[in-house]
Formats: sequence, C-alpha cells, structure tokens
Amino acid sequence: MLHRLVIQLARLGDLLQTLPAMTSLRGRYPDEELDLLCAKPLVPVGSSFPGVRHIFPWDGNEWGNIAKSWSHKGGKALSRADDCLNHFQPNAYSLAYNLNNHPRAIIAAHLFAHDVIGPGCQGPLSQIVPDWVKYLNLVGVHRGRNRVHLADAFCGVCGVKPPSVVPTFQPREIDWPTSLNSFRDGNGVCVALVLGSGDADRRIPLWMWDEWICTFLTACPDGRVMLVGGGGERELAYTLLDRIPSHYVSQIWDACGQTSLMQLANILSHCSWVLGSDTGPLHLGVACGAKVQGFYFSRARVHETGPYGHGHWVWQAEQVSGQEENRNVKKEAVGEGALHQNIKEGLRLDHWPVKESIELLLTETCSVIPERWSLWSSQLDDWGAHFIQFSDPNRELDGYREQIWEKLQNENVNWDSVLELMSPSGSSHVVERLL
Repeated sequence: MLHRLVIQLARLGDLLQTLPAMTSLRGRYPDEELDLLCAKPLVPVGSSFPGVRHIFPWDGNEWGNIAKSWSHKGGKALSRADDCLNHFQPNAYSLAYNLNNHPRAIIAAHLFAHDVIGPGCQGPLSQIVPDWVKYLNLVGVHRGRNRVHLADAFCGVCGVKPPSVVPTFQPREIDWPTSLNSFRDGNGVCVALVLGSGDADRRIPLWMWDEWICTFLTACPDGRVMLVGGGGERELAYTLLDRIPSHYVSQIWDACGQTSLMQLANILSHCSWVLGSDTGPLHLGVACGAKVQGFYFSRARVHETGPYGHGHWVWQAEQVSGQEENRNVKKEAVGEGALHQNIKEGLRLDHWPVKESIELLLTETCSVIPERWSLWSSQLDDWGAHFIQFSDPNRELDGYREQIWEKLQNENVNWDSVLELMSPSGSSHVVERLL
C-alpha cells in the first residue's frame, strides 16, 4: 500500500479547486491512504474533504520566522525546524503530489516523500516542470482560448482525469453566532453575498450591492440576505448597511468578521444562492452545495476558475486591456497566480447586471443580457468543467479541452501545436480539423 500526500499551500480558492483532483485520486486508488498538507488556517476546510485520512498544517509564519533567524541563530533555527517537522508523519510518504510551483512546496514535497509528482519531480533544485505546469504557465502568458479549468489542470498534474461526479462536502452542524441564528427562520429565499476579495481589484463596489439588495427584497419580500466576509470586510458591511433603507434592514444579517471558516461553510450550506466575485468564499459555497452566481471581471475568467459543477452561473465582464505595468507572470503557485498576468486590465463597469441577476435567481432564465457582459452556465463532462454561453449554447463546443488532454498525454509534447490551439486566430482551423 502506498501512502500518498497532496500538497496545496495556496489560498482558500486554490485549496477548494484541489478537491476534484483528490476525488479522482481516491477513485483510482480506493485502498490506499491519502493525506493533505495545506496552509494552517485552512485545515478545518481540508479536514472536511471526503476520503482524507490525515491533514497537516503548514504554518507559513513560523517557517518565515525560521528562515529569517537562520543567518544569526543557525542552531536554534534548525531545532525549531525539526520541531515543526515532528508534527508531521514520522515516516516518509511513498509519493507526494505537489500542486504549487514554489520553493516552499517543492522542499516540503521532498522532505515528506520518496517520489514527487508535480513541481519538483526532477529534484528540488531542478528548473524542469511537468507538462501540465508548463501549460498553466503558458495560459498565464497567452490566455487566449484556454478552456481548461484550473481544477482539471490540477487533475492533470496528479496524473488523473477529472471526476465523473461533482465533488462536494457537507460541513458538520456547528453553532452560529447568536446574532445570526434567526437567519434560518422563515421560508423565503436565502442569499449570501460575498463582500470581499483577496485582491482589491476584484471587489464588487458597494453601490452595486446596495442596488442589488433593494431590488431583490422588493421583488422577493420574504427573502433573506446574509453579508459574508472576513474581519477586513466589517467596515464595508457597516457602510453598506448605512446605505440600505431602514425597512429592509430586518431582512439582512451581517456575518462579516463574526464567523470561523467552518461556521461560514455551515452558513453557506443553508443558503439557496451565494453571489460574489471570483474569491474563496464563493467557491466554498459551491463545495457546500449552494447554487452560485459569480461576477467575473478584472483578471478573473470564467473558463479558468468558474464555479465547478452543474447549474452555476457566471456574469463575465468584457475584458478591456489597460496600461500594462508589468508583463511578468506570477509563478508563485500553480493556481490563480499562474493563470493571470501581473498587469492591470482596465474595466469601465458603469452598469452591472442587477435586475438580470435577480431574474436569473428567481426564474433560472434571463430575458436580456446587458451590454458588455456575457452569461455562462456551468457543466461537467468527461473532460471536466466547462461553461456554455447562455446566448449561444453551441459556441464553445469545439473540442479544445479534449485536444489539450490528448496533446499533454504524449511523451514529447508539441508545444507549437498547443500554442496554435490556444491562439484565437487559430480557432477556425481547429473547428475545420474536427469536422
């Protein structure tokens, strides 16, 4: 029996995008043990993943302090490092699946396992990366026609196909803050609004949420709204509530900065819908079984990090290139950072799909798509997650994902053909070859 370890040290969204790969690994190796190493604050979420035997915390702050003290307190730093490692499995794993192209993850993989799949597979000092990692880096540079979801690329890194079923988990019932308990009373539509985002440029403006809440509660008088976010969003929530007419306030609950991560997961599992930008709590809502509407703008793209599964929706803003300040690709993680260029993309969003979003929430359809936005629904097939445009459901069925999987399974990948496939100018040729 092999002891296998999955390493995901990035943020909440990336950890949740790891769930499909772990599901596929459990399906392929049902009799073997699978453990997880993730960032310490995210251990409660990882512990809820089905089929995970043990989960280990990576304390980034502690390891950062060890590194800083190395130059002047070498012996003490080594002792602290040894103490940290002793919290982990004493015997080395047979195999580690590393999903982060970062030195800390590569070193961790070689500390804990005999063999490594993913970044570091050729040794801790090697600059050679696996084909799927190279593909993600190409997406970060070119983006183009990419239709392979990040979660499915993680499956490729691990050497497995995407799962045949949508992976979710049911968070255990847990006490909520007393001020939020009444949210569960009543029969109206329960909606969670994610106010914050890890990146400021992907934060939905408060005036949009103000308009959305008032329009929703007018259309749905028995509706209930939960504002969710971390401690950094508490002031945003206070400001938003000050803008809302007083007769709506009794139907709004503010959970920002008041819940643990698992309390938040439990709250989202009781919601009919979760709305927000491309951020960790939105994907947490997906994993907990809620339906999702995402508003994707700035650097967020539906095909790369849209909500995984069936029946979710994404409003994608038109991408408008702005001043390119830095063309270097973020390569700290095989994940969100590797998928996005480190540039500012200007978006003049003077209109948000507020009424259209509420119509979609209440009727599962949309009569008008507003200018400079497109609407996409999520699907799952043999090649993983994909998204169908509401106004043109046949537009994206051109075989892109199948061809990428086929090309990257070859021992010697023809990267020129991969780039041609990614190029928007090559799309007509792709369709011609398939016909």
